[in-house]
Amino acid sequence: MKKSIMSILAVILTIAMVFTLGACGDTTAAPTVSSGSSGGSSSSSETSSSGVANDPVVTLSFGSTSSAEDLITKAMQKVADTCAEKSGGSIVINIFPASQLGDATAQLESLSAGGQDMFIESQASYMQTYGIKDAGACSFGVVNTQEKLAALTKSDVWAEWEQQFLDTTGIATISNNWIRQETVICSKTPLNSIEDFKGVKIRTVSSETTIAVYNSLGFSSTPISFSEVYLSLQQGVVDATFGTKDNIYTNSFYVQAPNILMWGPSCTNLGVWINNAKLQSMTEAQRQILIDACNEAGDWYTASANEVTQGYVDEMVKAGATLTYLSDEDTAAANNTLVELARSYEGSKFTVGIIDRILAATEA
Repeated sequence: MKKSIMSILAVILTIAMVFTLGACGDTTAAPTVSSGSSGGSSSSSETSSSGVANDPVVTLSFGSTSSAEDLITKAMQKVADTCAEKSGGSIVINIFPASQLGDATAQLESLSAGGQDMFIESQASYMQTYGIKDAGACSFGVVNTQEKLAALTKSDVWAEWEQQFLDTTGIATISNNWIRQETVICSKTPLNSIEDFKGVKIRTVSSETTIAVYNSLGFSSTPISFSEVYLSLQQGVVDATFGTKDNIYTNSFYVQAPNILMWGPSCTNLGVWINNAKLQSMTEAQRQILIDACNEAGDWYTASANEVTQGYVDEMVKAGATLTYLSDEDTAAANNTLVELARSYEGSKFTVGIIDRILAATEA
């Protein structure tokens, strides 16, 4: 009897050991993550394996005013996919393009109040809206190339603006490297030199500073709503208009104004923003994953936009458009004219000395 009982106990212990080893094996299994289109590695990231997948799940709403087909929207989806993968599913981002959450102003207000988590939009212009007036100096030829803007966004000057924006709104900047195209000018007659600018009626927005920018170069600024630009060019109300190369192409402005001057006074970027309270509620590992994903998507967006836009330029040339360029001397003269105009606003619109600080940052 005693021998029989011992045999039974041995069997029970053997079965228990099998189940224990099986359970231990389960704890090392890779976490299940949602598949995405970000093009990243399908294996678990180092951060995931160190425990991010076990962090509390955070769900973020990410809005924009861009259309569902826009490259911006595709890049937003990359952010969502990358975060889901690298966090082991602990970061869930739902994107809302095409102003589904309201226009830009409404989304920023909601972001500040905590009703919305993330938003992407033109950074400098909306920093101005919330009191960071010096950001407006970027539209005066001071920062008119992607290279200059990229340098400025990495500088102490830009960091100060972002901190002021955070202090004013409670909105933190996650990334600022989504660089858009420089502006160009398309016109009915060729613009090969600064002398050719004189008297040319150019469509502008109803902005005192924008009008001043083009008037200082010799143009005759004519404020017209965007929806009327094509017809105004067709009817001769204006002789030229400005915009990014993709804007000139997608709106067919080059059809009526086929001379494209590959120079302009400004270049802008997009900022990815988040409600700071929401950001601070995330774990440190989750915050880093989000920041890295937004910066990676920004690099992808900039490179992809440049590639697509070059295709647009090629199509315009095939359709009969002519690309014109200023000489190095005229380029320098036009830029210097706008820098001096910007300096004239120091002490009223801008802080005294800000132009020199921006120039130093862009030349670093």
